Amino acid sequence: MILYEADIEELSSAVGTERRFEAAVAGDAIEHPSNPGRALHKIRRVSEPHGAHVLASPNAFAAPNYVRFLSGRYREGVDHAQSSNKRTLGSLARRHGFFPIGAWTALDRMPKSSLGRVVYRLAAPILKLFPELGGMLVILAPRDVSLKAKMAVAS
Repeated sequence: MILYEADIEELSSAVGTERRFEAAVAGDAIEHPSNPGRALHKIRRVSEPHGAHVLASPNAFAAPNYVRFLSGRYREGVDHAQSSNKRTLGSLARRHGFFPIGAWTALDRMPKSSLGRVVYRLAAPILKLFPELGGMLVILAPRDVSLKAKMAVAS
């Protein structure tokens, strides 16, 4: 396996225009470009026809963000050009030729504090059922609609 790391806005110049990839992972990246649709278009151009895309982004509607919003303490990342949620990430992927099969939240490592571990153990099952409440959204979106059907059956 060969891995490339590239600027999402300069993808073609970083990996070339002839090379095609089976998978692309944009982890905590899609909220940064001024035009996230153009970034997804560039990812699609360097993806194999049966390739898949993993899109991970902070969730604007995460439960902790909602509490911060209600208390007047919500702040978006200073270098973020946009905020996303489960629906907007899926819509963005579909607009640019990907077929989302699901959304998950990223459950980070177990906290070190006793209270943190208790909260984690209580929250993890809820976040698995309702990923739209988690702090980080992860969407798997193949390029090919037939691959979407195969992946949905396998999961």
